[in-house]
Amino acid sequence: MDYPAQRLDLLQLMFDQLRLNDTRLHAVLRFTGSPTVDPDLLGRAVRLTLDAAPILATRFVDRGGRSYWTPIASGRLEDAFAVVADEEALQAGLLELPDGPQVRVLVDASASAIAVTLSHFVADGASFKDYLYLLAECYSGLSRDPGYRPEAMDGDRSSDWVTAGHGIGSRFASLLSAAPVNRGTRALPMSGQEAAPFLAALETGSVAALRERCRARGATLNDAVLTAYYRVLAAQLGEAGAAGIGVPIMVDLRRSHEGDARARALTNCSSTTATHLAVPPGEPFEATLARTCAMTRALKAEDIGLKGALQLDAAYTFGRRIGFRLVRSRLSWPLLCMTNLGSLDPDRLAFGATTPSHAWACGSIKHQPYFQVAVSGYLDTLTLTAGLFGNADDRTRAEAILRAIATELDGFQASPERDPAGAGTRSAP
Repeated sequence: MDYPAQRLDLLQLMFDQLRLNDTRLHAVLRFTGSPTVDPDLLGRAVRLTLDAAPILATRFVDRGGRSYWTPIASGRLEDAFAVVADEEALQAGLLELPDGPQVRVLVDASASAIAVTLSHFVADGASFKDYLYLLAECYSGLSRDPGYRPEAMDGDRSSDWVTAGHGIGSRFASLLSAAPVNRGTRALPMSGQEAAPFLAALETGSVAALRERCRARGATLNDAVLTAYYRVLAAQLGEAGAAGIGVPIMVDLRRSHEGDARARALTNCSSTTATHLAVPPGEPFEATLARTCAMTRALKAEDIGLKGALQLDAAYTFGRRIGFRLVRSRLSWPLLCMTNLGSLDPDRLAFGATTPSHAWACGSIKHQPYFQVAVSGYLDTLTLTAGLFGNADDRTRAEAILRAIATELDGFQASPERDPAGAGTRSAP
């Protein structure tokens, strides 16, 4: 059975053709102590996920002006799982997704780490987390009952049900009002040498303490990370940063439809919304944070992220070929971006009797001059990641940016708290 390609699948195809990113999503789960995962049982669980979400057992076809998903030969399904020798092989395999199933799960020989790579053609960040939960669910189910079968992930892969209720007029108004997202933003300094892909990851301090500090300031955790990112970018870009930086952020269009059966599907159903901020030299973190909060509150009041989906709807009204041309001519691709995949739920990541001690997930690996920071949380740890095709100097620069963001967040978390009674300040506990 073939599956039609959805508009947001086609957007990923365009990203691939324009060499914006590698169109893959990545996650690592680590286990310490005993018990660890059983590789044989994990392999069976991976195969079961292909049955529960059949789109994973297909390949993407783009031919003759038509794009669709078609099943692959059953013999290729074994490529979805492998046991590798060690950590080095695991990290190398994390960056690859052979031409076969749309997912690959690797476990090292000591069963202390699992690496998952999922096609971004199939899923966005929210669906990626759903896949990780499905994998853990299948493993746990099989550990209890060898005949276990999960509920099918056969919801609606299109975004039509999310954008329903918006007429053709509002869709075309969104497309015609599209503004360049970069708005003068310069690219970060890079080598220009795409020697090899890499993923840089950095774990930061207590999420609970940072979230509590944000709550006291009327901010969200995402506001604080975006603020830190803006401040680091401004320092990197100098005068150009002080003049204003555009950073689109990812938005899950299903966020207000939790529990809807149509949302139980592996799909691309996310959009972006543009943010833009100038950071004057020497401005305190909390002053930048206050302006970030004001900006994001205004965006949320306008149904954040929906505009991008409406723009795609309008563009593809005229068919795939014209839709491609309209999207390429009317929309621009951000040089700098941030995506927050949210917190990974440890209860839903239980593999039988064992739960990961560490876990993180991130988006695609960017081609130069594009750069993205991804954020995910697990237990009381926030992990910042950046993926890029580059050389050793680019990796050093990316790691320095992640450390600088973490330093900004640490400084905010450790800063004196306001006294509600106005009697001065006190140190955070």
